[in-house]
Amino acid sequence: MNTFADRDLAAAADAVANGEINFGDGPAALPPAPDTEPKVVCSFRLPVEAYQQLRQVAGERGLKPTALMRDWVLAGLAGAGGDRTISVADLLRVVAALPDAHPDAA
Repeated sequence: MNTFADRDLAAAADAVANGEINFGDGPAALPPAPDTEPKVVCSFRLPVEAYQQLRQVAGERGLKPTALMRDWVLAGLAGAGGDRTISVADLLRVVAALPDAHPDAA
């Protein structure tokens, strides 16, 4: 079944093929390559209180919550390559339990 739109499309294709229509004076310029590598959108659920805390911490650091989450995920993945990672809270507890070290104590 031919419709008016089909006839128009066929006529336009013929006109381009016959050189009756052109799209500029030369090859089209390609857009510049992206400055960053492509990113993937993913979602997950957090408890409301955790998200509110995330927003507060991100705001204190001058970041958007999604940027802070991305930083944390990438840091966690970097540490997953064979090294065992510990939480900041655990690290702070260990440091707090160390005796005070003085430079001239040695």
